[in-house]
Amino acid sequence: MSAFILKIIALTTMLIDHVGAVSAGHIPFYFRIIGRLAFPIFVYLIAEGFRHTRNPKKFLLRLFIFAIISEPFFDWSVGRWRNYLAGYSPWTVDFIRNTNIFYTLFLGGLAIVVFQHLYEMLYSRLTLWGSAESVGRSTYVISRQKRFMTKMYAHMPNIVSVLLAALPVFIFMFAADTLTSDYGGYGVLFIFLMYVVSPKKLPPQGGEDEEAFDSSNELSQRRRSLFPNKRFTIMPLLVFTIMNLFQHRSFLTRVMQYGTRDSDSQMFGLVFATLLTVPLIALYNGRRGPSFKLFFYIAYPAHLFILAILAYVITF
Repeated sequence: MSAFILKIIALTTMLIDHVGAVSAGHIPFYFRIIGRLAFPIFVYLIAEGFRHTRNPKKFLLRLFIFAIISEPFFDWSVGRWRNYLAGYSPWTVDFIRNTNIFYTLFLGGLAIVVFQHLYEMLYSRLTLWGSAESVGRSTYVISRQKRFMTKMYAHMPNIVSVLLAALPVFIFMFAADTLTSDYGGYGVLFIFLMYVVSPKKLPPQGGEDEEAFDSSNELSQRRRSLFPNKRFTIMPLLVFTIMNLFQHRSFLTRVMQYGTRDSDSQMFGLVFATLLTVPLIALYNGRRGPSFKLFFYIAYPAHLFILAILAYVITF
């Protein structure tokens, strides 16, 4: 399954989800459950994009521009009920509160770029420091070290660099929660995990950019050596589901204390539907497919504009 097919699936399920959100009870609730497939797929493709792009700054700028463009239409469609419940007019436009998914994607991408920059800087310095420290160590001492300790020492610069470079991610999570963007800090962490816990890169197919899939890249090789199998794409999805459970902890606590109600099946569907993306992502073959890059960017504000008109019709 190519990236193009995954984008079509994500775009379709997102549209179904937003129709259900705007309808406010006029459409069956399973529209919202189907829509849970969209965000994990978009996250995976964003992570793939940052792994392959030649110009991450341009990628970030594109995400930021569409975040700003999309916000009025988001507030007038999907976000209008949030505005109403908060005591604001349903037609209020606010660029720093109840923001759209592009804010989350931008902050997640920014976390990736900062992480990669810090990681490369720290890894090079720690490796140089470790090499200098090992000078003068006798062959006799080295030969008496246990094998697993030797391997641990060899991987220590990589492990320390990852841990230290990941610390700024919490700043971007806080920013997403402050902006109350879709999925908030949980979404930013999900994007970062999907990038770090990356699957093995597949070789380029016919007609694709060889340089973008360069398997000789040192950073990609080190990350691949930690998580070489595609099954590790499941790990961020499981983490995201656990975070969803934590986010809905009040609901789960009430269920454990007082039992379930008839409407609880809907909430359980929202929480666990994320896992349905696992087989879809597992079928990804590394191919990009047809290139309609701007189409998928424009489709987001365009469909929100149509839904804003629909919301106006439903209201009046």
